[in-house]
Amino acid sequence: EANQEVIYEKAKLAYDNLAAMAEVCSLGMDSVYSAWYFGIYQADGYNPSGIFTKLGSETGLSSSKLETAASNLGYDKYNMDDWQHCVLTVLQVYVDAGIISEMETDLVEINDTLHELNATYSDTKYYPLLVEYYGKVSAYYEFFKSPTGSFSELSGNISSYENDIIIYQN
Repeated sequence: EANQEVIYEKAKLAYDNLAAMAEVCSLGMDSVYSAWYFGIYQADGYNPSGIFTKLGSETGLSSSKLETAASNLGYDKYNMDDWQHCVLTVLQVYVDAGIISEMETDLVEINDTLHELNATYSDTKYYPLLVEYYGKVSAYYEFFKSPTGSFSELSGNISSYENDIIIYQN
């Protein structure tokens, strides 16, 4: 009985961590989408002196964090006139804040927990669902930290990842 409770708690913690990661990916992708849009449709010709303030208002990230992130990438306000620089700068904010490395660590820990649970929990109906949920969140995380495709595909890709994940959040 006590062992089952420990197993349940580990599975619950893994589930909760996956749900938190999915939320970070969703919020992050909102910022990425906004940066991509801004970079395509607004950044070119925008006054460089206000570019980080404007990008911040579009993405929900602070202008100072964006400016620091851009600097860490070797960019300045004069490099922010295309979508790639805007997107990479937004992603660098998440790297600078330690969010990306924290998510990497969480994924490793969750994977370890799943391997541990496999020995005693794999015969229940919940274990395969937890493994599937891990796979979906892990895939969304990979897309979040390195989005691919075109801007016209971005919204559909985000929706696809989020629709895949929402199934497991009940």
